[in-house]
Amino acid sequence: MGISKEVHAQAPTPTPSLAPIPDSVPSISPFHGVPVRLMIPLLHTNATILPMGVTEDGSMQVPDSITDVGWYKLGARPGQTGTAVIAGHVDGKNGEDGVFAQLKSLKPGAAIGVEDAFGNIGAFIVKDSKTYDQSVDTSKIFASQDGTHLNLITCEGAWDQTKQTYTKRLVVFADLMR
Repeated sequence: MGISKEVHAQAPTPTPSLAPIPDSVPSISPFHGVPVRLMIPLLHTNATILPMGVTEDGSMQVPDSITDVGWYKLGARPGQTGTAVIAGHVDGKNGEDGVFAQLKSLKPGAAIGVEDAFGNIGAFIVKDSKTYDQSVDTSKIFASQDGTHLNLITCEGAWDQTKQTYTKRLVVFADLMR
């Protein structure tokens, strides 16, 4: 995805949950475990969260599957003070919709749920979204410590055949519901 971030400490690997997506996102329960499931009721998203680090070039890793999302395990966990980052594909190699194909349709006030390995579900509310050029410094997407944030990232813009990536990144900013 080309989102750069320097390496910090590693987090343990989560166990995926197979529980169905709720109709709405319940209020926050205390988080203790690593994130395992992302739920966006408005988009009918119920995705497994996989822990991701960084690639050799310093970019955030992304899942191989277009139906899973990747949590940046070297940063905050969703529900912790700081910024948790989750990335997902907008589409697949054959043009099929990825898990974040409709992410751009999320508006302020939309609910996002994250389940941890112990079954606790945290609720986040979308505050804003922004499209970034691939060359822009994205450290603030990963490093804000002024609250409890969740940032969702996917590709956007035109496909660059030479670089085999999209030219822009869409980031949806959400805050923990208290």
